[in-house]
Amino acid sequence: MNYGNDVLKNDSIQDAANKIVNAHIGGNVVVLCATCIVKYEGTAESKISPEKRTIIIKPDNSLLIHSSTGIKPINWQKSNSDIKFDINNSNLEITSIDGNDKLFVKCYTIHKSIHYIPPEEDVKTIVGTEDDMHKAIIKTPSLIEDGLHSLEHEKEIRSGSIDIYARDKSDKSVVMEVKRRKAQLKHVDQLQRYVKNMKELENNVRGILIAPDISKSAKVELDNRNLEFCNLNPEEVIPENF
Repeated sequence: MNYGNDVLKNDSIQDAANKIVNAHIGGNVVVLCATCIVKYEGTAESKISPEKRTIIIKPDNSLLIHSSTGIKPINWQKSNSDIKFDINNSNLEITSIDGNDKLFVKCYTIHKSIHYIPPEEDVKTIVGTEDDMHKAIIKTPSLIEDGLHSLEHEKEIRSGSIDIYARDKSDKSVVMEVKRRKAQLKHVDQLQRYVKNMKELENNVRGILIAPDISKSAKVELDNRNLEFCNLNPEEVIPENF
């Protein structure tokens, strides 16, 4: 038997436990399904009755217990806790201790367990950022309106940096402020400051607030100041090379 391999249906509790322990020692992520009870002792005390649950043990010694619903674990112990494995009366016992916090899991039946070496580094790429929105508008100005030209990215002015500055088909200056989330009153104020600064140089200046949505109060104030709103969702501008 190759200890550390995945647990199979017909494995004894001893063989299953040996595989799980060796997998954890070998730096694997261990994901096991077991009928178990869960006890916690620390700032409070709790006990969860026997049920089939998913238990995740990570190489950094973090321990998570999930039920069949929801995304949050029903109990967990953070990384760098001390983990101990024991077999008592044909049950696998997992004890995780972090200071005064103790999480105890007794597994009566191990239905399945899979083990794998995680990547050395998980790099999360966030797409649909404000920068992605900027690049998409510069590449395809018609996302905002037809006829925009002479675009400048992050144009520096006295009161700050305009996200995108352009000219429309009538050659009027256009100041664009881009937000990834719902636009609020403070964003209207920001756009107004930039437009006011640009009007010191020329009279015909438009201001467009670009966001996936806008609050009612912000839309009212935008209209009162003769500024404009354009709806653009970040999800619509995911980079082609993603």
